[in-house]
Amino acid sequence: MLRLTPPLKVFEVEASNSVDLALARLTHARHMWNCEQLWLIVSDEARAERARALVEPRVRGSFALIREKLRVLSWSELYDLYSKLKPHEELLKDLAKR
Repeated sequence: MLRLTPPLKVFEVEASNSVDLALARLTHARHMWNCEQLWLIVSDEARAERARALVEPRVRGSFALIREKLRVLSWSELYDLYSKLKPHEELLKDLAKR
C-alpha cells in the first residue's frame, strides 16, 4: 500500500483578491496535514498587512491558530529574493543535491 507523506510546507498564492480565502485555505492545509510551514504570497504590501492583521492574536479567530506557522511575502519581496539568488543558481542546485 502506498503511503503518502504529508507536505512540510504549503504555499498559497493569493490571486483571487481575497486574502481571507487564501488564509482559509492555509488553515485547512494546517488542519489536514499539520504542515510545519505555511507561506502566503500576495500581490502587494496592503494585502500582506491585511493578512498579518488577520492572524494577530487579538483577533482570536480561526486564522490566529496558524500565526506561528505562517510567513507572508509580497510579490516584490519574493522577486527581490529571486533576483539576488539567480546569479548563484548552479551553486544552489549543487547544495540542494542529495
